[in-house]
Amino acid sequence: MFNASDWICLQTALHRATKVGNAQAVAALINGGCAVDLQDRDGNTALHEASWHGFSPCVKQLIKAGADVKVRNKVGNVALHLACLNAHTQTARLLLLGGSSPDSQNAVILKLEAQNKHLYRLLLSMCYQGWWETPLHVAAALNHKKTVQILLEAGADRTIQNHVGKTALDKARNNRHKEVALLLTDAPQNKLNFSCYFRVQL
Repeated sequence: MFNASDWICLQTALHRATKVGNAQAVAALINGGCAVDLQDRDGNTALHEASWHGFSPCVKQLIKAGADVKVRNKVGNVALHLACLNAHTQTARLLLLGGSSPDSQNAVILKLEAQNKHLYRLLLSMCYQGWWETPLHVAAALNHKKTVQILLEAGADRTIQNHVGKTALDKARNNRHKEVALLLTDAPQNKLNFSCYFRVQL
């Protein structure tokens, strides 16, 4: 049945199937030749939706169908940011196996800096504190220890700073997440080839 709100959001049948975790519908749409990387009004692909909700079977199907793990939505987030935001560790693992970088920064504002310096400075002065953040920043700030661990195993760079100069460790400390802060302090800077190491699991 036609849903006007879906049309307004520019969501495809694939978006809607992934939003509810309907793996059978996702498989049928993919097998029918559905485009997997179409973006809705907010710039989200079906992979963003599946990652946000933590529907790992749908994420796996989309990656196998060639979904681009590097597509950014309108606030600059890749699917991995969304998985880490909601502590979906298995989904994060699949995205890393699919080629997502643990060091992706939600850098939509970088393009704006080149186009309009005044607007860029205005946005930076506003209350949002999440520009240029990696999935590790996100997971550390929200005390998602298992997700932090998987990102570190994937070789996430703990020294990357956001637009106000904060590292993931700073975010953990500022939010008094002692275990995550300890994990970030003690873990070796691991440059393991994550995709090769875990490929058998995908």
